Amino acid sequence: MMVQGQEYEAGGSVIHPLNLHMKRFVKDLGLSTVQASGGLLGIYNGETLVFEESNWFIINVIKLVWRYGFQSLRMHMWVEDVLDKFMRIYRYQSHDYAFSSVEKLLHALGGDDFLGMLNRTLLETLQKAGFSEKFLNEMIAPVMRVNYGQSTDINAFVGAVSLSCSDSGLWAVEGGNKLVCSGLLQASKSNLISGSVMYIEEKTKTKHT
Repeated sequence: MMVQGQEYEAGGSVIHPLNLHMKRFVKDLGLSTVQASGGLLGIYNGETLVFEESNWFIINVIKLVWRYGFQSLRMHMWVEDVLDKFMRIYRYQSHDYAFSSVEKLLHALGGDDFLGMLNRTLLETLQKAGFSEKFLNEMIAPVMRVNYGQSTDINAFVGAVSLSCSDSGLWAVEGGNKLVCSGLLQASKSNLISGSVMYIEEKTKTKHT
């Protein structure tokens, strides 16, 4: 999107280090990458700053434990568990294995836990996992606001993906991640037809007896 003559990516502006497909695309297309930059974190509850990040790692650990106990560590472990299970998708793809439905795919990756996340909110899932209301309101809700402009009532699986973007090592393509899409399109030598979709109509085939 264009704002005052400057182009910005409205979504998907950073890429997780475990996104192996994007890493391969960037390498194949000869693109350059940059590390995502970030400043110090501060959490404001509408009245006062309830948490301010320090430049010193040990100070941050003490502050987090003092206010939230070990919930930050537990959250990191929870997100890592989701990512570890989701990474199984690369093993299936390397053997050209496909699934007939999204549900079957997710069950193969994470069992009933992944399927349950499809039908629960992030709030319900994390409450069930034992995280406190204070931690969810002060640490998790802001991440959802920043990434998706939504609350913790977002779908649990989508919320887990959003939380993974709080990891370190996030990166972007120099010049914009859109260069991957345009580069792949050009490399495919496809015939691109530019136009606007006016409507989508479902058609059913007539069965002949």
